[in-house]
Amino acid sequence: MSYSPLYDKTAIQSISELPMANLAQRWTFVGIDMAPNASLESGMAFLDRDLTLLRMDKLYSDDAIIETLKQFGAPHTLIVCLDMPKNLSIPGRFRQEEIKNNAMRLDTPIYDRDVVERFSPRGVTLYDRIKELGALPLLTFTPNTKSAFQFFFPYKSRSPQGCRALQSLIDEELGIKNMPNNLAPSSVLEALIAAYSGWMLMTGTLNEHYSIVKDLNNYFYMMPKTPCDIPQDSLVRPEWVPM
Repeated sequence: MSYSPLYDKTAIQSISELPMANLAQRWTFVGIDMAPNASLESGMAFLDRDLTLLRMDKLYSDDAIIETLKQFGAPHTLIVCLDMPKNLSIPGRFRQEEIKNNAMRLDTPIYDRDVVERFSPRGVTLYDRIKELGALPLLTFTPNTKSAFQFFFPYKSRSPQGCRALQSLIDEELGIKNMPNNLAPSSVLEALIAAYSGWMLMTGTLNEHYSIVKDLNNYFYMMPKTPCDIPQDSLVRPEWVPM
């Protein structure tokens, strides 16, 4: 199974092609910046329809992530965007960066080259568990989203300067309410972009603000193109939706 965004993908033409696509019931949008394994932190962020930040968190195990989703709201009200984790089995940071740009192994003859698995299977494993829970899961690639939104800055993404620059861009360009005043960790900021990507499914227009593609194994991917218009009026939440 290949999890590359470049292979074996078919764009959907209607939201109705998504499983459990009753958007009228979706009130909370969750972003998860998935770590490759449970020894590293995974960021989580929760938005409501009004683009209000409800919660930010860092977790480690898949069980902890699932329990947090259960505690936060009824599963049928959730859209969950999972940022695909990279594959740490590729040795060396330089090699990992190389794989992002060239999906073929370069140390074998050209006719014998195989596609390198660039993403950890943890992403699709959690996708399956979220789907079984009753929420609507989508896979996404936050680096691609930042590029599409033109979120560029001359700092390492996980450095304090990089986090500060990204948090400022999110605050200014995406219009998310209730942003923290203190500096958020990079994993949480990446999760916030993933949550915004899920929110676009409710507010944006398919093939204008985003596209959704399906792979050969029936996993769906959210591919944002441009930010949506910022909503002007707050929406009234049902009593069962957390504030």
